[in-house]
Order: sequence, then C-alpha cells, then structure tokens
Amino acid sequence: MTNIYLTDDDIKANRLGLLSDRQRQMVQSQRLVWIAGTVGFVGVVFGLIFILLIKFKNPDFASRGELFIFIPVMLFWL
Repeated sequence: MTNIYLTDDDIKANRLGLLSDRQRQMVQSQRLVWIAGTVGFVGVVFGLIFILLIKFKNPDFASRGELFIFIPVMLFWL
C-alpha cells in the first residue's frame, strides 16, 4: 500500500470535488483515524473521571494504590 500525504489544500480541494478517487479514499481513511483517536481519548477521559467520582464517594475503592488511574492511560497511549 502506498501512503499519500495530503495537505490542507488537498482537503479543501476534496470539498470542491477536485481530488482523484485514491486521494478521496486517503482523506476518508485519515478522517476515520482522527475520529477513532478522538473517541478513544474521550472514552479514556470519561472513564478516568468516572473512576475518580467513585473514589471520592467510596474512599475504600482501589485502596491498594493509585495505579488504577495510571494503567488505563498507559494502555491508551500504547
């Protein structure tokens, strides 16, 4: 597979319908990667906030250490 790196001008040209089929596919796949990354990041953030809310309501939750916050963040970045 050949990677085609698109500039902002290419993305603007896509809105006007001036790109080739291969370039349009690359724009679409690039957007899907951005969306997946954003959704994953937001999911981890909300998960951590939810865990912190549980921790504040019930201090005995995960009382062995604070690694329960560190591990999901590190897994996301892997």
